[in-house]
Amino acid sequence: MTSSTTHHRSRRQSRLKPAYLLVAAGVVLVTALGAGGYYLLSRKDVEDYRHSARAALQRGDRQAAMIELKNALQLAPQDASLRYELGRLHLANQDYAAAEKELARARELGHAADDLPWLLAKAMLGQQQPKRVLDELTVPEGASAGVAAPLHALRARAQLALGDVTAAEQSLAQATRLDPAHPQVRVSEALLALRREDRPRALALLDQALAADARDPDTWVMKGDLLRQEGRLDEALVAYRRAVQADADHIPARLAVVLVHLQKNELEPAQAELAQLDKRAPDNVMARYFSALLDFRRRQIDSARTKLQQVLKSAPDFLPARLLAGAVELGLGNRQAAIAHLDKVLERLPEHAYARKLKAAALVGSGQVEEAQRLVAGLPPDDLLTTSLQGEIALRKGDLAAARKHLEQAVALAPDNPQLLTQLAQLRQASGDAAGAAQALERAAALDASGRAEALLVQTHLANGRIEEARKAAQALIAEKPKDPLGYLLRAWTELAAKDEKGARLSLGEALKADPGYLPAAATLARLDLQAKDVKAARARFEAVLKHNPQASRARVALAALALQQRDEKTYLAELTQARKDTPKDPLPYELLAAYWLDKRAPAKAMVEARAGLDATGRPQFHDLIGAAQLMQDDRNGALASYQQWAKAAPQDARAHARLAAVHRLRGEHQEALKALDQALALRPEALDLQAARAVVLASVGRADEGLKLARALQQKQPQSPLGYTAEADIHAQSKRPAAAAEAYAKAAQLTGSGQLASLVYRARMQANQTREANDYLRQWLSERPNDALARHTLAEGLLKAGSLAEAAQQYEQLYQANPRDLVAANNLAWIYGEMKDPRAVKQAEAAYALAPEHPSTLDTLGWILLDHGQVQRGLALLEKAAKLAPNVSEIQWHHAVALAKTGDKAAARAKLEALINSGGEFAGKQEALRLYQTIR
Repeated sequence: MTSSTTHHRSRRQSRLKPAYLLVAAGVVLVTALGAGGYYLLSRKDVEDYRHSARAALQRGDRQAAMIELKNALQLAPQDASLRYELGRLHLANQDYAAAEKELARARELGHAADDLPWLLAKAMLGQQQPKRVLDELTVPEGASAGVAAPLHALRARAQLALGDVTAAEQSLAQATRLDPAHPQVRVSEALLALRREDRPRALALLDQALAADARDPDTWVMKGDLLRQEGRLDEALVAYRRAVQADADHIPARLAVVLVHLQKNELEPAQAELAQLDKRAPDNVMARYFSALLDFRRRQIDSARTKLQQVLKSAPDFLPARLLAGAVELGLGNRQAAIAHLDKVLERLPEHAYARKLKAAALVGSGQVEEAQRLVAGLPPDDLLTTSLQGEIALRKGDLAAARKHLEQAVALAPDNPQLLTQLAQLRQASGDAAGAAQALERAAALDASGRAEALLVQTHLANGRIEEARKAAQALIAEKPKDPLGYLLRAWTELAAKDEKGARLSLGEALKADPGYLPAAATLARLDLQAKDVKAARARFEAVLKHNPQASRARVALAALALQQRDEKTYLAELTQARKDTPKDPLPYELLAAYWLDKRAPAKAMVEARAGLDATGRPQFHDLIGAAQLMQDDRNGALASYQQWAKAAPQDARAHARLAAVHRLRGEHQEALKALDQALALRPEALDLQAARAVVLASVGRADEGLKLARALQQKQPQSPLGYTAEADIHAQSKRPAAAAEAYAKAAQLTGSGQLASLVYRARMQANQTREANDYLRQWLSERPNDALARHTLAEGLLKAGSLAEAAQQYEQLYQANPRDLVAANNLAWIYGEMKDPRAVKQAEAAYALAPEHPSTLDTLGWILLDHGQVQRGLALLEKAAKLAPNVSEIQWHHAVALAKTGDKAAARAKLEALINSGGEFAGKQEALRLYQTIR
């Protein structure tokens, strides 16, 4: 009898795209064009390009104009006027860095346009570099009033940006002396008025500037911004549209138009404007952000998330996008991802009210009520979201009265919100106010098109034994929406409550007639079929749903569960694999597949499924399954890294810290384990399992008395919980007190009926040299619980080790009869039969081999028994395969050596035996191996 585990590591391969095809295509193109082709492409001269650029500007195509100017500069890179014209276009496009580069080059080349210094200053201000404006640009001596006045005005703007109001006033005084009516002087005066919080004067000055020059889009945008900030949205929209009329490619103006439409909740006009923006600036970050915001308003959450990911990739510090991403992830149920985004906002703006509310909502959903309450504290109580959160927090803390009070206030603020009415109804029901609950649900039902309120109303009536009222509520929904399957499902509930299964089946049939892919009705019928032991009919229900709705992955999961009940593991895997393909974002199929392979002790396959689930869904909980697979492979370093990743990705999830502590304990890193447990307990201070673990870890770091004190305190606090007793037992076991450990384990086992704990009692008594008491304990345990497979396995294993083969065989026979797929029982029973020369040995070994033909233990058992029964060649083949699969298992290598010797290959047998003997390891059969080696040497 042997046991072994083999590990397989999967390699990820990547294939490079055939870039040589692109290179070859480029060579062909160049060859085909030749020198003559190049001449045909470049025969326009500088003036042709300049003319084409101006023509493009006249038709409003700024991008084409820029291309033509760049082509001209390829031929005449020293042309200052071309640099100047290109710089102006970059400035118009708000590409301030490129504008400064071209304008500065034009100046170096001697271009002397009057407005060149002013344009350079504007480019610097656009790059948020006001100090450079003051340091590098001065008003030229002898400049005309028309040139000097706007330069002084622009210097005033730079000084205002630096907070030097006095200097700005002095600059503006010079500007007004030179040309008081210049529009740029008026604009700078308006900015000064805004600094003084004199909005009416600022608006009047902007109007004067626009009266002098109505073609300046920047001034129109400034006026629109001022009007929008005052809530005058319609007037602001007019100003922004005038800016667009002046410059169709003015991106800030177009963005402002979108913003006003969004503020007015005019979604269709906003969409139309965004379409125009996408044509002119397809990569504009703000446009993408507004598009994501529009999707969010329309409840197109997945689309919003995709666009926000693009925005944050380009601008990771753009806080509005972070805030919206937090709301989006919260809407998708990804609370940890939402918290990560919102933390970025709160790092920079710790008092941001909306970010605090959203994070509080995420924390409440994660069970972190205290932290959520801290965030909500101090926020205005008349705010709807705050009031709702306070109600939810009170509910989570078990304060039903406070929760109801807050939700009553929330409903008063939003009397037409069906979700709040539904929550209020549930609270009223919980506090015994059945009539008030029904009243709130009836109001919610009238407002909620989804039918959720009707469902809760029916549940509320049924919970209070009012079957007729429940039936009337369901019937009312059917009358209102005869094509909605929900009403018929609700009526079926009432009929099941009245024990009218025939009527319920008819109603469920009506639901499926209204919607053949309606899973809740099919699932309810399937449950009734299973109660009637009609598995075939239950399966047909889910297959019918999938026929009409192939993407209903939960129907496939249900089919998988039915297959598992029938022990059809092949179908179970096939259905889950298909469910994973149908809905790759659904985490459940990945979780079930990974758990299945872990249960089968196939960690490599479990790892593949868990990693795929992590990649597809982004849920950090998959690190738990990955870590479990790594532990099964004895990869403690990998498991540590996985749980560290989980704790980092979900710092508010106590489970992550608890798992991390467990891995530290396995690695003997008890101080680190204690630290991780303290973090978990900070998040879940009431968790008994964490307190019990902490008691054991305290003993591991030399504080056994403190650990025992904590364990016994848990026993006093929760006398019906086994945790305090198991903690005490573990501490005794660590302290080499096995008899005391056995007593504590026995108390825990008695409380729970757990075969695992009974097995720990047995092992502790064996360590205390109480062999008879250990065996008697498990025999008595199994007489009271004959179906406890784990305890029976423990007893059988102990008897086998002690050489009590006949009694061990009896135990394994019972296990195998109860579960013919029990591999350990099948294989060990075969081994015992072989040792006892029982004629059933070969048949039993063949049965074990059929269960796991690639497992080295079954190969070894069958091969060894066949060798003993004269089937030497087949035995050798099986043992050779086992030896390859388990090269470090000495007993298997010894069996292979015997087979080699029996078939006449004494040289190979001698080499293998010599390696085994020289290894110094102990194994069953070592003395026989020595004798055989002496014989064939």
